[in-house]
Amino acid sequence: MALNPVQIPRAASRHIIKFYIEHKSVLIENASSRCLKTNADRNHLFEVLSNEVKAEFEITLSKKQIKNHYTHAKGKIFEKASKQREREAKERKYRR
Repeated sequence: MALNPVQIPRAASRHIIKFYIEHKSVLIENASSRCLKTNADRNHLFEVLSNEVKAEFEITLSKKQIKNHYTHAKGKIFEKASKQREREAKERKYRR
């Protein structure tokens, strides 16, 4: 069953984001200089996360779907933060 980021339940989405943050040294950082061991650790963590999501939320996600969902969620967060900064800048401008 192919799922896009919109169809992943909110609780599962939170679980994925939390898992990424807990394991950020392997999943997020060192993206440009990964060695064989780091890649193996990364693949293992994706497998663990996929199994956790399947057991808890009864949906099966591939590594690609998990990565796409995280990228999508991260983009939404950055977009929201950017809009918030713009609003704050406008408020400061009008207060002067």
